[in-house]
Amino acid sequence: MTALHTDRLVLRPWRDSDLDPWAEMNADPEVRRHLGDLLTRGQSEASVVRFRAAFDRRGYGLAVTTAGNLRSQAVMQRIGMTRDPACNFDDPDAPEGPLRPNVLFRLARDAAAEVGAPAAG
Repeated sequence: MTALHTDRLVLRPWRDSDLDPWAEMNADPEVRRHLGDLLTRGQSEASVVRFRAAFDRRGYGLAVTTAGNLRSQAVMQRIGMTRDPACNFDDPDAPEGPLRPNVLFRLARDAAAEVGAPAAG
């Protein structure tokens, strides 16, 4: 996947540097409260491998956007995507500035059906 840049939306593929904050979020009981069991580091790593493989196979899937990307957030919210601010994390490979904070959005199955897109699984 290459990054998708439009006037209102920026999405990028998962990076290796996303794994530490992803694993930390998945081990946090408050973050996982409505998402199911806590995940180990190994389970978090495996999920990123699955996300990347699914995207390569289907041409769509989970992508990452930045916290300061307000236009992207507005678009994603309009199509039914949601986020929990507790899931925000900093990309350690990004320089200090507006591209360092990242946000995780989720698209519910019913919202995906409404906009004609497959839900991320």
